[in-house]
Amino acid sequence: MKRFLFIFLMIPFWGFTQESISDSKGIEIGLNVTSVISSFTGNGNFGPQEDFPIMIRFGKSKPKLRIALGFSGGKNEFFDDITGVIRGSTSQKYHGKIGYEKSMTLDKKWNFYWGLDFVTSLKNESVNINGVPDSFIKSNEMGFGGGPFLGLRYNLSERFYLSTEGSFYAIYSIRTVKDDFVFNDISTNDWELNLLPPLFLFLNFSF
Repeated sequence: MKRFLFIFLMIPFWGFTQESISDSKGIEIGLNVTSVISSFTGNGNFGPQEDFPIMIRFGKSKPKLRIALGFSGGKNEFFDDITGVIRGSTSQKYHGKIGYEKSMTLDKKWNFYWGLDFVTSLKNESVNINGVPDSFIKSNEMGFGGGPFLGLRYNLSERFYLSTEGSFYAIYSIRTVKDDFVFNDISTNDWELNLLPPLFLFLNFSF
């Protein structure tokens, strides 16, 4: 099913790739197609989940402004054999980043690019324990930071290209936990260094 969906989505892109680049409005949209490509090779469980499935770039000149967004969430309910109660959990995660990107042409097909990002995230989680009495455990985590990135681009046509990049971010996080059985909220904070190699492949189109 993923293969047919991928082909269907590519039909309008291939039609536009023959248009002149002079008509470009300076907007580029990139979609993370790693999971779709890996399904063709039979590796449907490729790698970690990408926090930013959509990347948008603005500007005809260099450097370009780039913005990425992501969201994930879920709800789960299960019976705890140890305590003999039903537990329900919900989670929502929001991710965003903004940065500037510069590039250098290597040859007709290949480009090298680099830049700096500012990243932020918000994660809300809650656990409902159905017992006597019922109780809730809620946690909120906010993170922010940034760092450099390096990427490689392969031009399929004037408007259509593939890209992958690695990044090195420093993230500061603040986490607050509220428990119905604890009078005061529990707050923690920490620093984290994230080195992400170029694992993900983006399919980009210039408007």
